[in-house]
Amino acid sequence: MVENMAGWRSLPGSVKTALLITAGVVAYFALSMLLRSGGEEIVAEEETRLFRVVTETVDPQTITEKVDMRGRTEARRLVVVRAETAGQVRSTPSPEGQFVERGKVLCEIDVETRSATVEEARAAFEKARIDYEAAQELAEKGFASEAGVASARAVYDQAEAALQRARTDLGKTSVRAPFAGILEEQQAEAGDFLNVGAPCATLAELDPIRIRGAVPEKDIARIRENNMAQVTLATGQEFPARVTFVGAAASDATRTYAVELEAENPGNIRAGQTATVFIDTGDTDAWLLPHDVVVTSDQGQSGIRSVTRTGGRTGEVVFRPVTITSDSPDGYYVSGLSGEQEIIVRGQNYVRDGQEIEIAAPGETYQQSEQQPG
Repeated sequence: MVENMAGWRSLPGSVKTALLITAGVVAYFALSMLLRSGGEEIVAEEETRLFRVVTETVDPQTITEKVDMRGRTEARRLVVVRAETAGQVRSTPSPEGQFVERGKVLCEIDVETRSATVEEARAAFEKARIDYEAAQELAEKGFASEAGVASARAVYDQAEAALQRARTDLGKTSVRAPFAGILEEQQAEAGDFLNVGAPCATLAELDPIRIRGAVPEKDIARIRENNMAQVTLATGQEFPARVTFVGAAASDATRTYAVELEAENPGNIRAGQTATVFIDTGDTDAWLLPHDVVVTSDQGQSGIRSVTRTGGRTGEVVFRPVTITSDSPDGYYVSGLSGEQEIIVRGQNYVRDGQEIEIAAPGETYQQSEQQPG
């Protein structure tokens, strides 16, 4: 060692400098090679590490598909009952707001002149009948001509028709309800004079109650007459209903189709109430998925990212389009899938279609498996 140190001291300064530079260069390249080798190993490890996701298996379940509609309750019939004969109103027996049976008197028109007319017509009819019968007897005995009999018969027929008209006119003095319903408005009062066709009262038929709304064109093909539905009023009252009419032509203004339903009315459902309607359109298979599992593709299509297993805990991401059929507090009900599906429930927003991924072990939390792709 002493000899080496003595030899080093004996070297000229320029030689010492050259040796030191050479040693430094060799050390630099050796260190660079070492660092490069280690870095390549780290990069290779990162490149082979798969992004880990959490999956869940879901099975289809049978649900009843529904179309929701906003609408209003309406009277099944709203009719203005009018006078069929002229005269002074003597009485209006039924108060407004009361339920009236079919045939109930709504306006009673004075009958005095019509009663007299009926009596006159009856007397004329009796005279014509007697004259006709007498003409027949005389004709049988040869004392009257056939023309005389025919003339008497014509007078008899005219008298009979006049009596029938008088009786009918007398019957029209009682303006009656054409159907059972609520007396919505009493237009005529006692003492009013009504001409033929003047309004007496407005009658509303509320049992069954009608619900009318509109459905967009994307849903109208799913609705059929006699489909059942559930109706909820703004008051919270709920009741079943049945579809009775489906429009065949869309509104020019809204491009929606009219839909009508009817329901039994226990007496407390009024016309004009706001209603939310869910119309049953049939049973179908659907998959219940958490709300955040449904994603949107680059093309703007709704779908889920599922996994096709390629190994024990590895798989390939597959984007599967779905259609959201309904919403619930537990998630979306979707269609468009088939059979059992293994879907990505954590990490679905960080992977792409066709990407190879690692599947978290059962029981492993997302926090343990959550990573950002390298």
